[in-house]
Amino acid sequence: MKHKMGNLKRIFAVLLTVVLAVSMIACSNGSSSGASQNTSSGANQNTPSGASQDTPKTEPASESNPASDTSFPQGNIVITLGNSPGSGGDIFCRALAQAINGNPIMNGYSIVVENRTGASGANAMNYVVGQKPDGYNVLSYTTSLTIAQVINDLPIGHQNFRPLCSVVTDDQMILVRTDSKWETITDLVEDAKANPGTQIWGRGLPSGASTLSQLVFLSTIPGGLDIKPVPFDGGGELITALLGGHVDVATAEYGETRAQIEAGLFRPLCVLAENRLEKLPDVPTAKEMGFDAVLFRPRGFLVPEGTPDEIVAKLEEIFRSALDNEEFVNSLREDATTINWMDSEKFGMVLDDIYQSYIDLGLKELAAAESK
Repeated sequence: MKHKMGNLKRIFAVLLTVVLAVSMIACSNGSSSGASQNTSSGANQNTPSGASQDTPKTEPASESNPASDTSFPQGNIVITLGNSPGSGGDIFCRALAQAINGNPIMNGYSIVVENRTGASGANAMNYVVGQKPDGYNVLSYTTSLTIAQVINDLPIGHQNFRPLCSVVTDDQMILVRTDSKWETITDLVEDAKANPGTQIWGRGLPSGASTLSQLVFLSTIPGGLDIKPVPFDGGGELITALLGGHVDVATAEYGETRAQIEAGLFRPLCVLAENRLEKLPDVPTAKEMGFDAVLFRPRGFLVPEGTPDEIVAKLEEIFRSALDNEEFVNSLREDATTINWMDSEKFGMVLDDIYQSYIDLGLKELAAAESK
């Protein structure tokens, strides 16, 4: 009996040991499984998911979305103008391009100037309006484009573009050669009245600023003047004609005639502006002389309609950087050009005002009467 009891105790002890061992193994496995879940879950929640949320999503630059390219420009920017080489607009655009080219803001690329003359500026407008609105094609704007639109009822004008900016304003003068008999604008007007049809007045195309200047000036004289108007394709040709004695009078900007004035070849009779020019303090305004002829002529730029806001803002920054170029600014002052920066929004409002003022002036009717 004792032997049997001893055997039972030993069997019970073995069974107990086995049960304890199994229990320990089970606990060990459970603990290991829990650690694996916590580590894996923590890693998945804190690393992959967190990284996806914190990393900004960047849309790649593409041809269809140029605004996403923060390194604009990635190519040359072309300024197209309807003016002929040597004209005031041509001189200004090339000086502006030179002031900007080489600036780090251009990312190693350049501003290129192209002349597309003809059709009173419509050729240049039609070309640029048909280009992609990606910031790489810019139209040089002068009031000549609005004049052409009003006079010729053109189906295209600043309304078909997005305004970019305006940099300066230009002022027109009435000039004669220094060897002429007219010392003042009053002398010129009185002689034209006394000898109708004898004075030859050179001007640009019907849509040109010089033509507008003459029409506005003549409209301030009761009854007008009987003169012989002779049109030229551009400012360069007009200045050459005055210099050669082929015309008696011309209207032009100081920048176009600076060399001749400084050389004593041309005599400015008056300035069609509110104030006298800093470079010509002795030349009166037309208004001072009793002729209420004042023109506001901003010189700026337009881009194709649909150009993204981001690109317009970058172009504004690029074009305004020219005013940080001391040589360029000094050249503007030497040419008696008024710096008058306007951003896209303000320039747009000014363009609308200019267009309406030409309508109110009866510019189309004045030009029609002049051509008869």
